[in-house]
Formats: sequence, C-alpha cells, structure tokens
Amino acid sequence: MKNPLPPLNPLYVFVVAARFENFTRAAEELGVTQAAVSRQIGVLEGYLGLKLFTRKQRQVVLTPAGARYERRLREVFDQISAATEELPVRRGRRRLNLRVYASFAQGWLIPRLSDFRARHPQIDLNISTSTEPVRFDREEVDIAIQFGRVEQRGVEIVPFLYDVILPVCNPRLLKGAPPLRQPQDIGQHTLLYAQHRANDWQAWLRHAGLPGVAIGKRLTFESSSMAYQAAIEGLGIAIAQLCLVQSILADGRLVSLFQMPLWRPRAYHLVFPAQKARYPALIMFRDWVLESANR
Repeated sequence: MKNPLPPLNPLYVFVVAARFENFTRAAEELGVTQAAVSRQIGVLEGYLGLKLFTRKQRQVVLTPAGARYERRLREVFDQISAATEELPVRRGRRRLNLRVYASFAQGWLIPRLSDFRARHPQIDLNISTSTEPVRFDREEVDIAIQFGRVEQRGVEIVPFLYDVILPVCNPRLLKGAPPLRQPQDIGQHTLLYAQHRANDWQAWLRHAGLPGVAIGKRLTFESSSMAYQAAIEGLGIAIAQLCLVQSILADGRLVSLFQMPLWRPRAYHLVFPAQKARYPALIMFRDWVLESANR
C-alpha cells in the first residue's frame, strides 16, 4: 500500500461512536469504558490531525469532516462484513437484524416464522419494532419491512405485499342490534381506528359509495393489532389489512363484511442497504418472504 492505514481499532471505535454520537452508548456496545472510547477517538484524531467530534456538555456531535469520514468508513466495514459472510468456509450460526412494525410482526410474520426457522435453522433473527422509518446509517439493522413510499439513497427496495383493506367484526355483531346487513348500517356501530392508519376508514367508505355517512361512536388505538383485538372482543368494527387478519378470519374470531375489499397500489417493502445485498442470511430471508407472500 502506498500510504499507511490509520490504526484499525480506533477506526472501528469511531464508526460505532459516530452511529450513536454518544461515547457512553458506544462503550456499552463495545463492552469497554467510556474513557477507553474517548482515548481511541483521541488516538485517531491525533493521527489524522483534525477533529472528528465537537465536544459539548454531556454530548458529542460529528464535525462535517467526521460525518463524511464516517459515511465512507461505514461502507468499508459493511463490505468487510459482507466479504466475510460470503466465504465458503464460513459455517455455523448467522445473525440477521430485522426491523418491522409490531402489527405486521404479530399479524403476518410471526404466524409464518416457524416455516422460516425450519428451513434456515442456522439463522438467528433479531427482531425489533418501530413505526419510524429505519435509518441504516444510525441503527444496527440489516433489513427492514416498511410500508408505503421509501425514499432513501443507497438502499434496495423490494415490494412484496400490496394493501387490501376491508371492515371486520366479531360474528356476534351480525346477530344483534342495531342491524349490520348493508354498508349504510356501519354508521350505527362503533368504528375502531388505528392511529397510524387513521385514513383507512374514510378511504373504504368512499370505495363503498358512502363518503358522507354519519359516523357515530369511535374508538382509537395506537396500533392496528390493538384495534383488531378490540374487534375480536366485540367492541366495534375495525378496518383491517387483509394480510394481517387472514388467520383470524380463518379461525372464525372475526368475519369480513359486505364482500367489498379495497385494493390499493401501496405495498409493504423489504428495504436493505445495497452493500448488504449479497449477505447470505439476508438473501435467504428475502427469498422466503417473497415466496410466503406469493402463496
């Protein structure tokens, strides 16, 4: 090599510290002390002759030079990790960090997960949940499942499950009062909403030709899974994503109403950094998800 490399351990410590912009959290991640992280950053800054962080009270912030350096180094470490994963002699367990919505995990992923584990017992899935868009440059996530538009540079996006919504309820509601025989009857019942999909009811009512129907009572929940559970308990009618309630419909805890599903072009997507596209564990999970969705 023409030019000597900077010391490698401080480089890795810097990448971890830059991800958190917090030396204490970096120390916890690395299993060392906060002082050790600070020393390693100092060694690297001394070698480079510039500041990578601006130290503030109880906080460190990347300098513009530090932010540019971190982006390039992160790509390099990802390439090293990918190259290591691709070695034919590498055997044993593999770990895949997956980010998903809690409702999607509960309604679609977990009911199918035993099939994935049976096919790929060597892969340990580490599943986290959040409704926030994933930040691959700031989080230890290899692949995520996101809904709707995904606008990130340097990522691959694979749609796999399109959006179909329909009203569902406990079958007991069909036998009681007030009646629930036609779409217009919905206004006499309690409607169950999920905060993160607050417009689904309005979209379905337009689809059913009822944009101006008077809505009486409503209950709003933080997540879709909570709204579905409320419907199972007979508290009202939920507007559901078909992919998340298929097993509940199959076992009879919920029934669909009026045979008027609304199909929309929005989709769930698999999203992952382009530099990780050749990870064997990621490829296995991606292919399994696509096959499961196509069923």
